Amino acid sequence: MSEIAIGRQGSGEGAFRRSTMLMIVAVGVAAFFAMLVLGAYAPDLRSGKNGGSHALSNAATGFSGIVRLAAATQRYPEVIRQEYMHETEDLVVLTPETAATDLTNVLRTRQALVTLVVLPKWNASRDAK
Repeated sequence: MSEIAIGRQGSGEGAFRRSTMLMIVAVGVAAFFAMLVLGAYAPDLRSGKNGGSHALSNAATGFSGIVRLAAATQRYPEVIRQEYMHETEDLVVLTPETAATDLTNVLRTRQALVTLVVLPKWNASRDAK
């Protein structure tokens, strides 16, 4: 018989070598941790191109033009989504999703600070097909 058909017992070649299996496990562990990190930061990584009425949307109902204008004039805008970050001395532009959004806590926090509230332009909804 030939060595190709039988194979060598002590050669250590093949798909199940120790180094190959360790590499597969290492890649799996790294992919798992990458998934955890991306899952934690997913809200911050969203592009905002979902057509909503918010500061990242470039749809007709969105306000991405304000953010792009501020960036173009070196104002360094920062889009924040947590209420505790509204306590800054800087100008805060609030763009609530609906006119019925409760802004009581935010406005109470920013009582003596400069705040601009931009209410939704339109009541937009999906096209019924």
